Amino acid sequence: MTEPQGVTIEKMGQLLQFVTVEKELFDIAIPRFMLDFLFYPSNDSFCSYTETEDEISMLLDVESIRKIPHIYLNDLIDVSPTIYRAIRIHEGPEAIDQCGWVENISYPLHQIGIGIMYLSCYSYDFILCKDENFEDAFNILLMHLAETDILFGKSPEKANITLGCAFSLNTVSEKVRLLQLNRDDIPEFSNFIMSIFLSDQRCFFNYTSVQSEVTIVCDLDRIVQSEELSVHPLNWSGIQISAGLTGFDCSSSDVVSFVSHTLSKNDIPLYYLSTVHEDFVLVPTTSNALETLETASKKD
Repeated sequence: MTEPQGVTIEKMGQLLQFVTVEKELFDIAIPRFMLDFLFYPSNDSFCSYTETEDEISMLLDVESIRKIPHIYLNDLIDVSPTIYRAIRIHEGPEAIDQCGWVENISYPLHQIGIGIMYLSCYSYDFILCKDENFEDAFNILLMHLAETDILFGKSPEKANITLGCAFSLNTVSEKVRLLQLNRDDIPEFSNFIMSIFLSDQRCFFNYTSVQSEVTIVCDLDRIVQSEELSVHPLNWSGIQISAGLTGFDCSSSDVVSFVSHTLSKNDIPLYYLSTVHEDFVLVPTTSNALETLETASKKD
């Protein structure tokens, strides 16, 4: 396992909101203007699209949301009123299978009671927090990052993290891979990307496009071979975490820290995706992550 090098932290300037669409409204609510966000993004746009069997959840910058025609809002597309800011941590793809990575980033914020949502990407991680907590969260992480040695390898011992809310677990996919390409290469792979979006068989899929990088989480069977595509070698399974809370706004707990702490203690690496209603973790298919989380949740 290679240790991540050159870890940096950066404030993202965009104001972000979650947008949700019911799955059965996909053909109506995702017309060409939505595909423009994905395939023809502006340089400062932020777009993360996550699709499950039941729902489509998008995290978009407010400028992109303003471009959505009003006839689609409310009836077809629901925009969450909460404004989020993002902190980008660049660690490189080596951190994807690093045990304790997500925990060591989220734990210092959990300690001071800042609730977060978490978005993993191929070379970056994004910490999402409310605008009023943004500066405090950034300063805490900046201080934490100065102690670089605790970001790598097995995490130091921490007090048990408990949740103030119950949650359910469900396997959503058993064979997904992580891919990365440059935004400049999107036209070359447009047919491949569209084939995933328009497939009747897709049940779990994530497409995140920020700055120069595009990260795709998709079914193993749909991957195309190309020198321009970086494909992570591990096979992953997806676990859905449902707590019945919009944005997991639970002041007495932190789902990200609880899940990452539980898996880290058992030497299980993870890739984390927050959406407006649920969270998802990708774990190696050979791990016993689902059983580990189920046991921990019952103890809690």
